[in-house]
Amino acid sequence: MHNQLSEAIKQEIITVINKPEYSALTPHQIVPRLLDLGCYLASESTFYRVMKAHNQLKHRAKGAAGQHNKPQSLKATQANQIYSWDITFIKPRQRAVFLPLHGDGHL
Repeated sequence: MHNQLSEAIKQEIITVINKPEYSALTPHQIVPRLLDLGCYLASESTFYRVMKAHNQLKHRAKGAAGQHNKPQSLKATQANQIYSWDITFIKPRQRAVFLPLHGDGHL
């Protein structure tokens, strides 16, 4: 195919994304910075395709990847062991009036 990137351009993309100033950035951040410098290598999607082909689609920031931990579940075995905060407002039938529901369950 005549519209494929040359190996030289692919290698230049890999070289650029691994430079220290770009190593922690995504193509969404790299491409505009290169454009500000007057350099256009390829589109963001092409950067992503080249990175995927060269196993470069990993966490790119320095340090460990962000962790998404589930909150620890709590289990009460008797009364008054677990308390929760709630900022719910109850809407009465009357318009433009809101009643706060206090943490102790009373209005």
